[in-house]
Amino acid sequence: MTQIEDVRMLIQDHESEFRMNVKVLALDLDGTVFGRGPLNLEEVVLLRKLQARGIGIVLCSGRTLHYVMGIARCIGTTGPLVCEEGTIVYDQNHHRKIINGDITKIRELRESMHRLLPLCRIPRESHHDKEVILALDREPRIDLDTFETEIKQVLERNRLDLNVTSSDEMINVIPAGIDKGFGLQTALSMMGLREEGIIAIGDAPNDIPLLKRANYAAAVANAHPRVKEIVDFVSRFDDGEGVSELAQHILDNKI
Repeated sequence: MTQIEDVRMLIQDHESEFRMNVKVLALDLDGTVFGRGPLNLEEVVLLRKLQARGIGIVLCSGRTLHYVMGIARCIGTTGPLVCEEGTIVYDQNHHRKIINGDITKIRELRESMHRLLPLCRIPRESHHDKEVILALDREPRIDLDTFETEIKQVLERNRLDLNVTSSDEMINVIPAGIDKGFGLQTALSMMGLREEGIIAIGDAPNDIPLLKRANYAAAVANAHPRVKEIVDFVSRFDDGEGVSELAQHILDNKI
């Protein structure tokens, strides 16, 4: 072996120490897997290739279980589904559903919405009428951060210990201590995996707990600035094309 070949071997060994043994890719849906356009075909092909390689694909969304099941069917993923901001986790292989968190306070708020939150409403679209959490819109609409602060103040005044997150133009009210990161932890337990070799990608502030739970965090180009600040990798592309770039990096052993 020549001296140059010896150096190349040392470089390869050094790089391999930092390559992850990727076991799971956790994906936010809205603004990440897809935007306002159709589902990206290249993205679907790449995600199926990852799954065929033995990497679990976990879809993580604030949307309802039936909605996320439909997306999983379109993409062809069989991993657990994290729905309603982590409050519902569904095992597609064994048809088992787990509900995370104490939903007593959520029920109390739902029953008292007309009194405590008179300007708020549940959006008319069926996928916003959740089984557990409350997805809230406001009329008239105001700045989303101000809206979030308003909801938190109402909860505090009424001693309702609940978690509040924002996604797109909605506010989500969730059982205390529950978020997408907690949901991912439940999904990993379903898969019999520890929290090692986990990659996650998202775009919105409500994805931050998910991204922090992962060993390697990524953001699509259209992600919120707060998300980009905390990740290891920011794609050059928006939503589905950004996921495709990350998936290709995994397939090429660049992570």
